[in-house]
Amino acid sequence: MAGASSGSRAPWGHGTMESPKLIIRKALVDVGGKMRPIIQVKAVVDADQAAKLNDLFGAEVLFKRAVYAQGFPAGTPVPSPGMAPALGAFLKNDACPEITVKTLLAGQKLQTNSLWDIVAFEYIAKRAFDSLCEFATTASELGTEKIYNGDGTADIFSFRADTLAEVAAVAAAAA
Repeated sequence: MAGASSGSRAPWGHGTMESPKLIIRKALVDVGGKMRPIIQVKAVVDADQAAKLNDLFGAEVLFKRAVYAQGFPAGTPVPSPGMAPALGAFLKNDACPEITVKTLLAGQKLQTNSLWDIVAFEYIAKRAFDSLCEFATTASELGTEKIYNGDGTADIFSFRADTLAEVAAVAAAAA
């Protein structure tokens, strides 16, 4: 499954600070005289981060079919109408693999009889990669402190200061 590389490093390598990416390779392989589709996915992240994730969190599950067998949570990209039935069948099939931090960083392959299974696996691999990126962000924040003021909440102190300034301006204009 040879492929072209972007940048100056090997496509499956590590070692430079780059944005995380998911490399997806698809091919046909000869299995007993019959051609079968195969897909390989591999997440590429910074080498130090990959080592930390593997050592400390390698067994963390990024995608587990039992969780999604009844559907995907709100906000998940909607599969195309053509893929939806195949994705539903794939998620109910024992051939649908679990994806962990370790397997996605090491590279994971799926060989099957159906091209639709390849399409479905690519879809779930992308969802697992999204989870890995979120997980990696959280792992990189370990040992730090951050303050959360809520999503879309107003800065109360600035609002108060603005209100006091407006009251003072109105009082000064009236005087």
